[in-house]
Amino acid sequence: MKRLLVIGILLALGGCGWCVYRAWWQVPTVPGPEYPGVPARSSGTVVYVPLLETEPEGIHVLDLPTLQKRVLQIDVKRWIVSGPDEQCRIAYFAKTAESSDHIQLTIYHLLEGRRRVLFRRVEPGEYGNVALSPRTGKVTFVGSHRDVWMRDPDTLLYLGRLEVWDVETGEVRRWKQDVLVWFSQQNVAWLDDDTIVYAGLGPNDAWARERAGEVWRNWPEVPTVYVLDLRQGHARRLYPGKKPRVHPTERKVLVDIGGNCKMVDVETG
Repeated sequence: MKRLLVIGILLALGGCGWCVYRAWWQVPTVPGPEYPGVPARSSGTVVYVPLLETEPEGIHVLDLPTLQKRVLQIDVKRWIVSGPDEQCRIAYFAKTAESSDHIQLTIYHLLEGRRRVLFRRVEPGEYGNVALSPRTGKVTFVGSHRDVWMRDPDTLLYLGRLEVWDVETGEVRRWKQDVLVWFSQQNVAWLDDDTIVYAGLGPNDAWARERAGEVWRNWPEVPTVYVLDLRQGHARRLYPGKKPRVHPTERKVLVDIGGNCKMVDVETG
């Protein structure tokens, strides 16, 4: 629970708040003092999916600072959840109970209890990168469409095309950009209303080697974080790495470079 609170508070709070599901094995922790007063000084909502069997199944909604919790009982398995946005909606993706290839992306209004399925389809492979925009009513999704084997170290990477869905109209815009996709990793984030940062593959050139050092040195392409302008349709390289996390108040992105993290200024790199 303490980890979940820290994740939600650091990503963003205010209004309904904003929290993206992260698996426990991907959240680095260190021994140190704990600060029980943090929830009392915070306001917002943390939405998460528990991994411990001792907690009820479903999507957990935790209000701050009261710590009151409720559980949304949803008949699906393997959730990824994002939100809430400013209208107190969350987006969740899941494999349904029918089979592992039946998937759906759903919008749920926390205050009104309304549910809208954006899509339900049969699609084998890996999925993820569900990111609900805090303000604009847009949500991202990526389903894998090709695999890439990298050697030394041997690694199988999954890539998929970025989709941006309109929560109100159900319209979708599909982009040509390939995004790294794995169910429990988040490689897409909203920088602002019209800009997305995502991790894909980029050339392992002098620019990448200067910044990434010895990490992925033998790969022809390396994980690279891009900035995508949705209005212009233009993507530019920001920094080698993956799992971008947007700073809550500044135009900076935290990038994972082979287990080491670096805060990168979006404008200067």
